[in-house]
Amino acid sequence: MGFYLLAAALMLTTGLLGAREWYVALGCWLVGSIAVPVGHGVRAGGEMGREAWRLRTRGVLV
Repeated sequence: MGFYLLAAALMLTTGLLGAREWYVALGCWLVGSIAVPVGHGVRAGGEMGREAWRLRTRGVLV
């Protein structure tokens, strides 16, 4: 978490000092920070759905 905040602070600082296209880097950082948890949630949901389907079609696994 601290690394993400440090990276955002560095991007904003370079933007204030006149570096160009810092906002693109900040946008990529934000998208990556959101995409990883969402990807894990989608994968977990898919696995839960497959397990429910498997139990309905084959019965309870003992």
